[in-house]
Amino acid sequence: MPDETTPPASWAGVCALYDRLRQLSRDAGLHSEWRALAAAARDGTDTLDGWSSLCAAIAEQGTWYGTYVIREPGPSARYTCPARHRCSRRAAATPSGHPPRCGLADRPMVARDDA
Repeated sequence: MPDETTPPASWAGVCALYDRLRQLSRDAGLHSEWRALAAAARDGTDTLDGWSSLCAAIAEQGTWYGTYVIREPGPSARYTCPARHRCSRRAAATPSGHPPRCGLADRPMVARDDA
């Protein structure tokens, strides 16, 4: 498991921290950088290094973004990343039965029979 000094090293890690990074970037005065990275990621640009740089800039402001865990998906985790860069994240439907949402791609995750 990554510790509090480890920036996300994968798209699944960025996805897990996405909402937290949005708030922390606002708090640190770096929200324009977050918006630019989010827009580029939605367009399919490889922004993983940019997200790591944003995490470092947030940390320089004295706020750390915390830890994250990518858990092994259970048998109901049939949804996968809808983004072009295809991260390894898998998730189950929401409690109301809707597909989970990918913040990076800004759209619902995709149901896969083989997931």
